[in-house]
Amino acid sequence: MDPISGTINFILNGVGQVFFMGSPLVGILFVIGLYINSKRAAGFAVAGSIAGSLVGLALGIELVPASLSSPDNALIYGIFGFNSVLTAIALGDTFLEKGRTATTAAIIGALVTGFITASLIAVTRTFGLPVETSAFVLTTWIFLFAAHKFSNLKLARPPPAPKQRSTLLKNPNDTEKKEPLHLSEFSHGGFVKLVFTGIAQVFFQENWLTGVLIFVGLTLASVSLTPYGFPAQYPIYFAGITAFIGTLSATLAGIAFHADRSSVLIGLYGFNGTLTSLAVMGVFLGFLWPISPFNGSPINFFVMLFACAFSSVVTAFIGTITGRFSLPTLTAPFVFTSWLIELGAKIFPSISPAILFLLTSGSIPALMPLINHFALVLL
Repeated sequence: MDPISGTINFILNGVGQVFFMGSPLVGILFVIGLYINSKRAAGFAVAGSIAGSLVGLALGIELVPASLSSPDNALIYGIFGFNSVLTAIALGDTFLEKGRTATTAAIIGALVTGFITASLIAVTRTFGLPVETSAFVLTTWIFLFAAHKFSNLKLARPPPAPKQRSTLLKNPNDTEKKEPLHLSEFSHGGFVKLVFTGIAQVFFQENWLTGVLIFVGLTLASVSLTPYGFPAQYPIYFAGITAFIGTLSATLAGIAFHADRSSVLIGLYGFNGTLTSLAVMGVFLGFLWPISPFNGSPINFFVMLFACAFSSVVTAFIGTITGRFSLPTLTAPFVFTSWLIELGAKIFPSISPAILFLLTSGSIPALMPLINHFALVLL
């Protein structure tokens, strides 16, 4: 394995794993999507993946080629990188006042997140749950709380509204209204832009073009960039569509419940639905229909829709609590919602859990080393 291409691959895998896709092709499309909206965000995404992975490497996780014959390495899959990616962007480019102090906090935070990822894996696997983005949420909240006591660590002021926000509604001035938002107010194509913005907000980017590139990356998630690229975790050829439907469902739920107009228009009621949809249908639970060798059931689709809509309620619930402390909700609603659904799936026999099916199937011995890796390390 070429050390240079191998190193680039596992760094990009860490970026792609934010959406559960450990693929260098996905990772590079995500970085490009970030770059068109914020060069700093793109830089911190790469730095975060490196920092989190270095923690794993320094503390004894061996770096070996990713393949079905040697799946014992969480570094190649990006498992120690993706939480650090989000922490670095959140602290270095979004929630802290930009400068050297924020940059330092972002790097330290990304390194700490790498360790906390391992700590939380040790906890969540006790309950048979994936760690998801819980390490990012915990670390970022710690730093943002600490900012109230550190004079050099200042919370960022709300940025000016991007130009795209004025294109979402028929009357641009209506973006500042206090009344609940209605679907009839959207301009031609405005609502579709909002859905893509919700996808982009997973990386804290209010830019629908960034969301489109993420959508393209998810759609191509099963394609390997080089012979050394991590093979598709699961055959989710419809990951882009799944993310779009999840964001759409969560956004519509926010509008239906008359959520805060500004929060809806910047995509804050959509992005948790993005991650929830991918987690619930296709990654940790089963598919809409059987895709050899993975199980599936139509009921999973309706469970996904329910989960995404519920994530909007959880967003408001957690936002009410964090708002009292001037903290963002981050991806906590996604973590909370998906954990509840994944735990419930252990009881309801009509829901097809993908991982359980894999672990109990004797028809796919070639995949068993990879399955054991995800059961013992990722879960």
